[in-house]
Amino acid sequence: MPGMEDPTPGFDDPLGVLRACHRRIAERLDLLERLPEYLETHGPDTAAQSAAQRVLNYFERAAGHHHADEEEDLFPILREARGRPGWDDRLMAVLDELEVEHQRLAWRWARVQPSLVAIARGKRGPALRPEALIQAYHAHMKVEDEVILPLADLLLNPPELQRMGAAMQKRRGLSDPGISGDAGE
Repeated sequence: MPGMEDPTPGFDDPLGVLRACHRRIAERLDLLERLPEYLETHGPDTAAQSAAQRVLNYFERAAGHHHADEEEDLFPILREARGRPGWDDRLMAVLDELEVEHQRLAWRWARVQPSLVAIARGKRGPALRPEALIQAYHAHMKVEDEVILPLADLLLNPPELQRMGAAMQKRRGLSDPGISGDAGE
C-alpha cells in the first residue's frame, strides 16, 4: 500500500535487520543530500531543523549500532565460515577493507555533524558539505548489499544467525525476542 513502509524484520532475522538498516541509512542520506539546497532558499527554518535532527538522531545512535553489528558479529562469523561451500577467498580482504571504511565513514560523519547540530538549533554554522559522506556510504553499502549479505545468506547457519541476532538485540538494550529490529535504531 502506498505510504506504508515494509515491516522491519526482527532480530530472529539479523541479516534482514542489517538490510533494513541500509534502507534507513539511504533514506537519511537522501534527506541529507537535499538539505544544502533547501538551506540556500529557506535557511535553517523549522523544516531544516527537523531534517537535520532526523539525520543526527539516526547517525549518532543507530549507525554506531549497525557498524558494531557488522564488526563484532557478522564479520567474525563470516571469517569463521572460511572453507564452507560457497566460500570466496576474496572475502577476507573485502571484510578488512569494510572495517577500515567504517573508520573513514566515522571521520566523514565528524566533518558533517557540527553543521547539522547548528542547523538543528536554527543557526547557520559551518557550510554543510555532505557529498563525500553520502558517496562513501552508498559505495560501502553497495559492497555489503551485493557481496557480503548474499554470502552471509549462503554461508551462515541457523545457530550462527541466532547468536548474531541475540548480540544485536543486546547491543540495543532489548531483551524481548518479539521486538523488531527497528526498536533502538
